[in-house]
Amino acid sequence: MIRITTKWLQYDNSSEKITDENSYEMKLKSIKSRMRIRYLAVLVILVLLALLINRTSGDTTFVQQITFGATLVSMILSLFAIAVSVRKELKSEELRRSLEEKAALLKQSSQRIISAVEEAENYTRLLRAQYEDLENERRTLEEEREKLERERKALEQPEEDKDDDKDDDEPSEKSESGKTAVIERNIA
Repeated sequence: MIRITTKWLQYDNSSEKITDENSYEMKLKSIKSRMRIRYLAVLVILVLLALLINRTSGDTTFVQQITFGATLVSMILSLFAIAVSVRKELKSEELRRSLEEKAALLKQSSQRIISAVEEAENYTRLLRAQYEDLENERRTLEEEREKLERERKALEQPEEDKDDDKDDDEPSEKSESGKTAVIERNIA
């Protein structure tokens, strides 16, 4: 990396790589010539300023005009600085108001989100409770179905016995009363 630093110019070749010696020499000559031109321009301006001061130093009206002009330029620049600072203050005030509005909107949004989450949690709890109730009901119905299945099997078995014992009337009456008891239980 080549870094050339002078009073008026600083050159760093990190953005523009110089690979060979000829391009380095040309770049160095270019930088030196730019520096010479700047030195010459500053020197010419200083000589012209010295000549102007020398020629006009005896003329009091010209000196007063220059002083008045400098005062006027100073006032204009100070007014400009005040206007810029006021404008920046207004922009910062406007920015502050905008940020406050955005903060209020964010707060409202966060409150809405929190309430929505709480509502969703409440619905989840409610759904869990309903699911548990339905699950309990399903178990109860399953138990009743099994019980009815056992009773049906029990009823089918006495009918088989009934077919075997057709001669005896008492067992048929018992089986009829058992059937009505089972039917009454099912209805209840």
